Parts: sequence; structure tokens; C-alpha cells
Amino acid sequence: HSLTFWVRGERGRENPTIVLRDARKKHRAKVPLAQLVRVTREWQQATINLSAFKRKVNLRDLRGVLFIWEERDINGETIEIDHIQLR
Repeated sequence: HSLTFWVRGERGRENPTIVLRDARKKHRAKVPLAQLVRVTREWQQATINLSAFKRKVNLRDLRGVLFIWEERDINGETIEIDHIQLR
């Protein structure tokens, strides 16, 4: 299984953290977007293989996919995300 989406940034090099959360909400798995793709101002596809998160998140009870910026990383950054698919 994988999570696939298209992304582009206003400036390029934006780096939110992608968080998967299960129904218990206490179990989360995180990956910085920069580990998947270098965000530019052009649309590009990013894919996360969910099997890497099996030990941290119950994928059968997946309840949330979050894009999170730490306060120190915001700097007025804007990204666009489109065509989110869970396969």
C-alpha cells in the first residue's frame, strides 16, 4: 500500500512533516517530505510506501494524514497538494 500525491511549493524547498495517525491517535508515524521529494515550484509526484510504518501505525485503522510545519520552519511558506491517493 502507498500514499501518493502531487506537490509544488511557492518558493521551493518547503519541508513539512507528513504524519500518519491511526484511530487510537496515540500512534503516529512521521516522515519529512524532503526524504521523499525535493519540493520545487513545479508539480511533482511523491509516494510513501506504507509498509515502512506498520510497526508504528495500525494501517487498518488509519484515520489521518497530516501535513505539519514546525513553527520554526513556516517562514510564510505555501505548498499546494493535489490528487491524494491511498492505494
